[in-house]
Amino acid sequence: MPRYRFEFLDEPGVEPVFLELENVEAAKAEAQKAMAETMVERLTDDRDTKLATRIYDEAGYLVARVDFQNVTEVHEVTQKSGKTG
Repeated sequence: MPRYRFEFLDEPGVEPVFLELENVEAAKAEAQKAMAETMVERLTDDRDTKLATRIYDEAGYLVARVDFQNVTEVHEVTQKSGKTG
C-alpha cells in the first residue's frame, strides 16, 4: 500500500503524520475525518477555525490539499443532493 505524509499547515509544532492507505482518495477521506474532529475541538475552545492539510506521496510530491472550507462545501453539496456519507 502507498504511504502518505500529512502536514498540518495551521498547526505549528505538530509533526507530520505518515499513513499507509489504499489511494489518494482514501488519504483525502482520512484528512477530512481528522479535520472534522479537530474543528470540533477548536469550536469548543473558541479558537481559530482556519485549517489546511497537505498530503504528499512516498516520492514527496504534493498529491492533495484539504481545507476546512472545502470540507464544509462538500458536506453542503452532498446534503442538498440527497446523498449520504
